Amino acid sequence: MFVTTLCTGSWSLIFLLQPFPMNRSFKPPVPISDATRSRIYADYMADPETNSIRALSQRYHVSLKRVEAILRLKGLEAAFVKNKPLQTGFLWGMEMLLGVKSSPRVDVDERADVHMADMLEQEENRDAARQRFQRQYWESIEPLLPASLEHAKKIAERSAQAAHDNKSNATLMPRFKDTDTIKSPRQKVQTVVREGRLPIHFVDVGGKFLQAEDRLRRMAVAERRKSVHARKSGGEGAPGLSEGPNAGRACTESVGQALNILIISLCIIHIALNPLEIQSYAFK
Repeated sequence: MFVTTLCTGSWSLIFLLQPFPMNRSFKPPVPISDATRSRIYADYMADPETNSIRALSQRYHVSLKRVEAILRLKGLEAAFVKNKPLQTGFLWGMEMLLGVKSSPRVDVDERADVHMADMLEQEENRDAARQRFQRQYWESIEPLLPASLEHAKKIAERSAQAAHDNKSNATLMPRFKDTDTIKSPRQKVQTVVREGRLPIHFVDVGGKFLQAEDRLRRMAVAERRKSVHARKSGGEGAPGLSEGPNAGRACTESVGQALNILIISLCIIHIALNPLEIQSYAFK
């Protein structure tokens, strides 16, 4: 924690330069200064064999994995430089807030014992070369694209096979019986020659240009219209005419209409046979 004083006339304002001043439990360990990290990266790039990761870890009292992280981040920083210096104002301010020791001599003070950290995160006998920290790295994850491509390929194959099967389906491509006027060709290519005209070639392409989905949809619409028309007309073969909740009501309406027609017919016959009765009733 640092204390600075700002003098404004006769008043002196004291500022506590500490991150999260309201959180008393926020006491993170002091990080390594940027100057020390730059020296670690420069030493390693100068001679990776002499200044190995283990040697740098022992020299600066830093764990092996932390040295690797410093080298990797410094390599990314070197890759980000594009013919102009990086802006380090925020870095300088955070080091001041976190109490980083900038003196090269105090950076090598004894830190916490890092032997346990080295034992937990022991190297896997694959020391990195100089180029390892000069290029960007990404975490290895399970490849998703090959599986997605394989799944899409299988779906396309199934769709193509289904389309091929539908084109040879007897329901979608019905066969008509030959008549005296219409006969199915025995050959795929028929040539018609007329005198004074160019010959015409008729090629039987079968179901090559058949859209199975559209054909099935239109067939379903036609069947539904046929069923509705049969129910309305009351003809034979109408599905659902004697079943369902509307069957009794339809029969009742039909019987009522027949009775009305019968009563009207009887009235007309009675009037025709007894005209005098109707006239006397009208005079009354």
